[in-house]
Amino acid sequence: MLLAVTKNFYGLKRSPRHWYDTATSILKEMGFTQSPHSPCIFVGTLAKHQPPVYLDLYVDDFLFFSQSRQMEKKFMEIFGAKVKCTYSNELDYFLGKMT
Repeated sequence: MLLAVTKNFYGLKRSPRHWYDTATSILKEMGFTQSPHSPCIFVGTLAKHQPPVYLDLYVDDFLFFSQSRQMEKKFMEIFGAKVKCTYSNELDYFLGKMT
């Protein structure tokens, strides 16, 4: 799944940092843990005894997935209630690379 934020901060000098701080704060509120090896990678479990959701944050895009489609939908509901965004089901390219 790919998430794109519909309200952007382009043109402002501190926009990328502001978005990163906002997204990180929301993800931590949701119980996600930030990777100690890469600050753009997060892992979180949204329900007991369910597979985790893995997330990669890059500027105004997210790439997230889980072994459970139900957990992906739950993530979209919770995060979408906090930030206006759109979701794309198919991922052909991410960061200029073919997937």
